[in-house]
Amino acid sequence: MLEKLRHLFLHQRALHKQYRLTLIHRTVNRFFFIGMVASPVSAAHIWLFSQYQATTAAEAQWRTGLLVYHFALMIAAAVLALIAWHCRQRPVAPGMLRFTYWLGFITVLLAGVVVVTVDQLVTPAVTPFLIACTVIGVLFLMPPWHATVICSVLYVCFYYAVGITQTDPEILLSNRVNGLTATGVALALLLIQWRNTTVQLNQESRIQEQQALLEDSNRRLQRLATEDELTGLANRRLFNLLVKEELVLQQRHGRPPSLILLDIDHFKKVNDEYGHLTGDEVLKSLAAILRNSVRSSDLVCRWGGEEFAILLRHSSAQKAAEVAENLRRKVEEATFQVNGKPIRITISLGISEFDHSREEALDEAYQRADHALYSAKNNGRNQVQTSPATQTTKKTEVPVV
Repeated sequence: MLEKLRHLFLHQRALHKQYRLTLIHRTVNRFFFIGMVASPVSAAHIWLFSQYQATTAAEAQWRTGLLVYHFALMIAAAVLALIAWHCRQRPVAPGMLRFTYWLGFITVLLAGVVVVTVDQLVTPAVTPFLIACTVIGVLFLMPPWHATVICSVLYVCFYYAVGITQTDPEILLSNRVNGLTATGVALALLLIQWRNTTVQLNQESRIQEQQALLEDSNRRLQRLATEDELTGLANRRLFNLLVKEELVLQQRHGRPPSLILLDIDHFKKVNDEYGHLTGDEVLKSLAAILRNSVRSSDLVCRWGGEEFAILLRHSSAQKAAEVAENLRRKVEEATFQVNGKPIRITISLGISEFDHSREEALDEAYQRADHALYSAKNNGRNQVQTSPATQTTKKTEVPVV
């Protein structure tokens, strides 16, 4: 039994540590509404009691005490409402929140104890204290051990305060018993509020975690659907979608893009000699060269295997040939360091220009670029070849080291 209570206490303490500022902030937010109600109600009490004409010294003392009490409560409630409004409008320091929280609690505690003490001058009722206990139980969010201590302090204050003005032993005993009942109601409400709020916060936290996991999963799925996992380049699916969008735009502007297809020469030798993991590193290094050698508006894609595709926006076949030759030279001159091993490769490139006026522009451009690429390979590799009727640039093949 003791072990269960210990675990329960540790669990509740962990909840308090996790949600302490949230609970305080929610409580302070409530002060705004309480203050907006309590301040005008106290003003109405002041007007009502100011109309009363006392006939005895006790009644005069009672009237004066209530006037002072309601005036102080009216000011305190207005101040709390203003502070709570400030806290609702902009972030405030945790210390300011805690100060406002305890200021509100002390205000309610004193309101309940003081007014019932003054009331004992003319009536044995303890209704104001019961109202104060109800307000504390409904308004404040605090852990069970705080609630227990607070309610104990609240009752002790009531116990001695009510004895100051109530001299009849039977009425005093009855009031103290009723005060104990009211304090028990406050404690029960505080415990219920604590449990319901922490359960709600836990549920909100789990929902937020699940939403974050779902969003992360969606982002990963989106990357898998549109991004090549090895090189980080666009994959063939995304490339096709973007090319179609580009062709639609180019129908309005009349500046068709060009397509470059490129393939690593004798890439199988790299895999056979160094292994597929080394081949993967070479592909990633080549992808980095391609990405850094074209404009940010252009699109580089891993077409499949060791084959890559590049969409050059607003570029004629002649301009594409210049870009392709620059790529060919950079790759030829580059030395890829993989696990301390220097590896050199060359690439062959085929070029075609899109005819955006045709419905099958993408397929036709790919077929022409693919035909040009195979022509480059058949003519000795390590060269740029455009689709038929355009010029060819040839270079001597550099063997793989």
